[in-house]
Parts: sequence; structure tokens; C-alpha cells
Amino acid sequence: MASLTKHGHPLLASLLTVSLAALTPVEAFAEEPTEEQKQALVEELELLKEETVSIAVRHEQPISEAPSDVYVTTDEDIRQSGAIDIPTILRRIPGMEVMQTTAAVFNVSVRGDNQLMANKLLVMVDGRSIYIDAGGNVFWKLLPVTLPEIKRIEVLKGPASAVYGFNAFDGIINIITKSPEEMRGTTLQFGGGEFGTISSAALHADTLGKLGYRLSIGDDQTKQWRNRNALAFRAYTFNVRTEYALPGGSNGVWPALSLPKGG
Repeated sequence: MASLTKHGHPLLASLLTVSLAALTPVEAFAEEPTEEQKQALVEELELLKEETVSIAVRHEQPISEAPSDVYVTTDEDIRQSGAIDIPTILRRIPGMEVMQTTAAVFNVSVRGDNQLMANKLLVMVDGRSIYIDAGGNVFWKLLPVTLPEIKRIEVLKGPASAVYGFNAFDGIINIITKSPEEMRGTTLQFGGGEFGTISSAALHADTLGKLGYRLSIGDDQTKQWRNRNALAFRAYTFNVRTEYALPGGSNGVWPALSLPKGG
């Protein structure tokens, strides 16, 4: 009988050779990126992390490229704030001044130019102005926008009349809402505070092929400051928004109905 120790075995020797070859490290060569490629990659990653805004020049751009002082409040900021109305959210933004004169009346302005019936700050919802024509001011409690449907609030602090007209002398606030695709399903919100303040909202959104829709109902009420048993203000809002996907990746948007009612 042949000895494996002395003479070896042809098949076993072949297997050992293959195993050792498989364990031998193989040096891989990859092309090193150039400095220009590295820099381009870094800039692209920064843009992906950076918030985009449309308020400064009327089209989307990274906030770092905006030629004006722009501040963005996201939907996550709104959820964490505990606010039940938009003026309370704006009060948290540096440089904004919010003056509340009654349980239902707010005056909002920028950089110390606040006054009763303030009318030098342009307020928009999805790029459309919403001020009252008679005085150029905004009745905040009657805005047909509930907090859950807000995607972000862009604030431009400083004159922008050359781009937006006379109402933008002090600055601009643009409230951007979520699309039906971003809000698919049903959302309920309820909140309360001092002086009998109660705020509630119900929303439903869905998409049907290229068509999307969003419906929202809001109820906001508060008691008088001096007489807490008397109702100072109550407002109901109802809003419908429809979208249709157009060729080329764009969308047609129609705010079909907006019915604020105060009492």
C-alpha cells in the first residue's frame, strides 16, 4: 500500500494546489477619481442635503444660492413646535414680529416694522397672494390652510417689491402645501390651549391615475380674554385641491374650492 506521507497522492495534490491558489490575494486596480470629480461629488451631496426654496427668484434653487435672506420652516418643525396656528409658528422665526391684539387678530411683520393692520408683508399660499384687497392686510385665522397640509413655510426678510410688487416692501411669506401624492390617506389633528382655544382638522387625499385630490376641513375657536365664558371667535375652513400629471413631469394644480367662514 502506498504511503501518502512519503509519495503523496496525485488527486489530493491537485486539490491542495487549487485551494492555495484560491487563497492567494489578488491585487485589484481601480482608477483613482480626479480632484475635479471628487469636488463635483461633494457638491452634489451637499445639494442633496440642502433645502430648496422658490421664494427669492420665483423658481426652485438651493437656499445657499438665494440672493436674499431666506428662512425655511419644514413640516417636521411645525409638528415639533406644538403650535395650533400659523402666527405662532412665525413667532419662532428670527426677525419676525407677531403682535396679537385680540383673541383672533394677529399682525405680522419683519424687522421692527409692525403695526396695526400691517400691510407691507406679502403673504402667499402656493405662490398666490391671499391678502385682503381693501386694506392689503391678512386675516390669519381665516386662511383655508390647516397645519397638517403645510409642507414648508418660506420667509424672505427684506424688500422684494421689484419682483413681487408693492405688498412685498418688508418681505414675503410663502406657505407651500403638500401634494395629494404626499398626503395619501386620512389625517386627523386636534389641539387646544388657554382661553378655551380649540383647533381641529380633518384631511383626506388620494390619487387616481394621473389625477390627485386633497380635501381639508378645519375648525378653530377661542374665548374672549376678559370673559372666558364668551366666544370671541370661531372659524370653519373647507378647501379642495386637485392636481393632474401633465407630460414632461409637470403638474396642473387647481385649488377648486376655498370657503373660510368666521363668526
